[in-house]
Amino acid sequence: MTTGLGGWHILFVLLWLAIFAGALTLWIIALTQISRSLLDATAKAIWVLIVVVAPFLGALAWFFIGVQQAPPNPRR
Repeated sequence: MTTGLGGWHILFVLLWLAIFAGALTLWIIALTQISRSLLDATAKAIWVLIVVVAPFLGALAWFFIGVQQAPPNPRR
């Protein structure tokens, strides 16, 4: 019987680290976009609460539901 980490264990750990890094990046981008959005303070607070309580699903919800388009340029 062998002891220590084998090749599959290392791949498994690297896979989970990649998933965690991707989810963390998604979370940070969502919070940054919320803070820079044109929403009022109450709506921003609700979105931040959603993203903090349910990080992955909240961030996905922000990208699919919460992101608002910039207002049209009146000069055109």
